[in-house]
Amino acid sequence: GWLVRTTKHLMAGNSRRRVARSYRIPVMQAAEFAGQPSLPVPSYLLGAMIGDGALTGATMMLSVPLAKEPVRQKVEALLDGGYELRCHHPEASAPQWAIVGGKRSETTMRAVFDRLGLCIRSKERFIPESYKFASVADRLELLRGLMDTDGTAQKGRVMFTTCAPRLADDVASLVRSLGGVAFIKQYCRDPKPPEWRVSIHLDECPFSLDYKADGWQLSKIARGKHIRSIEYVGDVEQQGIKVS
Repeated sequence: GWLVRTTKHLMAGNSRRRVARSYRIPVMQAAEFAGQPSLPVPSYLLGAMIGDGALTGATMMLSVPLAKEPVRQKVEALLDGGYELRCHHPEASAPQWAIVGGKRSETTMRAVFDRLGLCIRSKERFIPESYKFASVADRLELLRGLMDTDGTAQKGRVMFTTCAPRLADDVASLVRSLGGVAFIKQYCRDPKPPEWRVSIHLDECPFSLDYKADGWQLSKIARGKHIRSIEYVGDVEQQGIKVS
């Protein structure tokens, strides 16, 4: 469990090499933001499209290999307002599913994604601000859409991989807002372009796909942020505050 220690105690311990960085503080629980924003498309759908969607054409297309068929089914169940999925190239190993519908040109899914600023190339993708401050349930579904498409899990090791540095930062921020821990590492493999991997530790399973969820494990270790160093700066008058 967690213990209360004075700063002096921690500083003395951190000065000894054998216990350096042995102290941690707990991470926050999932944040509930005030004033829930209006979301133009369901969170899971957005995450799946950012992960495996073709977003620069006239029609929004979702690539779905056979192993990810439940992703297509879930996206289809989330569509309403006259939208539907229409299959292109069904003989391909990863058929393309177009999101068609919308009463006017301004209400097509292409127009919706354009207003979100997401009709961009893969390496430029990001999470729109409104979705970062949605409800806990919506943010978790957004993460699951991203992880079902571009995430992996093996023996408890969970990662999200992308060629978009901004998206890597956004996914890490999303995980932290849900009470998790995330850190990013860049990999450069010539002649391929660089990619970013986000390592994720979260108490909630970040997958809805069964075969990926099977590789996720609930950590038995209390998560926390390590204290790198504690340095004495002087004696000064201070104001104490208390927060929830």
